[in-house]
Amino acid sequence: MQHFYNISHFKNLALTSVILFCCLLSSCKYNEPKIPTEKRKVEFNIGLPMDELISGQRYNKPAHAQKANVFGDPGTYEYFHFPRYLYIFIVTEQKAAPYETTCERIVVADIEEEEWKVGSYKGTLQYYADSLFTYKGELEIELPVEIENYNIRIYAAMSYVPLNNLATASFSNENDIKNMQFNIDNDDIIDNLQNIYSTPYNYNVNGKYYATYTTLRDDVYPRLHILLYHVACKVDLLWNVPDDKQGEYHVKDITALRLNKQPAYIFRPNENHGKPSLEQSYSLNIKSESDVALQYKGRSYFYTIPYYFEQSSKNYFDIVLDTKFDEAGVERQRELTLQVGVDIDRPFVPWIRGNMSFSKIPTISQVKVID
Repeated sequence: MQHFYNISHFKNLALTSVILFCCLLSSCKYNEPKIPTEKRKVEFNIGLPMDELISGQRYNKPAHAQKANVFGDPGTYEYFHFPRYLYIFIVTEQKAAPYETTCERIVVADIEEEEWKVGSYKGTLQYYADSLFTYKGELEIELPVEIENYNIRIYAAMSYVPLNNLATASFSNENDIKNMQFNIDNDDIIDNLQNIYSTPYNYNVNGKYYATYTTLRDDVYPRLHILLYHVACKVDLLWNVPDDKQGEYHVKDITALRLNKQPAYIFRPNENHGKPSLEQSYSLNIKSESDVALQYKGRSYFYTIPYYFEQSSKNYFDIVLDTKFDEAGVERQRELTLQVGVDIDRPFVPWIRGNMSFSKIPTISQVKVID
């Protein structure tokens, strides 16, 4: 392990095998505060909550099937990639004079996939399941020896693909960290929205941010545990043409329109606002004309970053579906909108399930509100 000291502190983390990484430390203040001099290494444990988790060929496949139905982790049996990039932000706040606060950034690349193991979580942060993926590789951070004299708040994000701006964005205080955004500016990120996780800043337990630490487990081998949750919401779509109507028409094509690729908050996943322009959006085909087997009944899902508008003390976002029907060889096109309502103070992104039963072809474009 090597240490380099100057105005900023750059630190390497030792993992169980050789990996590529970089550690960057930035100050919360422009006038450099006094950073605590006495620190010790602390084992940093990461967990991704899952329910009824089923692994595939864990060491031979880059993705694993898992069922995820816990807070912030919606889903059914599906494949995810294990995260490979880790971004840690540590806020150290003194409890007594001079009440200084410092911030650090640590970036770790190439997290080893084979070090993710199925585990069991027994803490207070997970209410619907007791299983999770835990990273068992060696990760360490440095925290004050007398941690009881500080409030330590940790914000962390992980992704299968790099989120470069999280490694380079400047910050001078904790609010800057909370307001950090990642760019949805290429197909790799769009294709891996389901593989991005973070610590939602407004997830509170017993009246305080859930990733606040004033003590550590085990003074001899100190360690802390942190759970990360999905940043993108899952949209689970089911469609059906009743049996007695299948001789009259069928579903030809379904395409999700105006999906968002604006920069999105990484630690405030439920606080993105503003409908995207055409230049800031993309489309995704859900069911194509060639999917003949799905013309009467089908199911598909995708992940997206919700962008809300406020209405009647709730946040709403639209899922717009361009739906084409074939009625005796004549194409009928309708725009169907699912308008999803979410409580304003909810920390976790929603899991949306849209059931579309077409007992007849809609005569006009329609909006269905899901609260």
